[in-house]
Amino acid sequence: MSVRAMTAAAVARRTPTSSVLREQPSSVRPGGQTDDLLTQLTKYIPTEIVAAYTAVVGVLPVDARSCGGDFTVRWVALGAFALLTPVTVQTVYVIKRRVAGNVGPQLATFELSVALIAFLAWATLLPLTPLLTWCWWKPSYGTAIGLTVLLLIGLAGRLHDTPKPSR
Repeated sequence: MSVRAMTAAAVARRTPTSSVLREQPSSVRPGGQTDDLLTQLTKYIPTEIVAAYTAVVGVLPVDARSCGGDFTVRWVALGAFALLTPVTVQTVYVIKRRVAGNVGPQLATFELSVALIAFLAWATLLPLTPLLTWCWWKPSYGTAIGLTVLLLIGLAGRLHDTPKPSR
């Protein structure tokens, strides 16, 4: 999802005319195939961050050792993009919020958190994740983390959109 679409949805969710119980996008395609885990996680991360991180990591030097390799530059890139993710979401959210007449809170806390957590989970699934620095790390751990994050984001999204009881 692009950062513009994500923040537009955040602003729209907070307008009085928007439905609190909006339908979540389905991960099942018309043909019955389910999206793969990477694709599902990228739905919660600004597309611009995914594209930029992929491009940057693609040109970084590769240490071919299976564990204990020097992934310092990849750790720095991961940290930089982990910081850029919420900054990007918040910046565009503020712009969209101003256009909508300052509707909703000043900080899109839920969207910031979801984007950051999804980005970090997505990064664990990549073939040359910096986590390969640790000899005990296995790609299956990234899969487990990704699936767990998807479950928790889905549940949190449902709770976040649930109307609050009136007093």
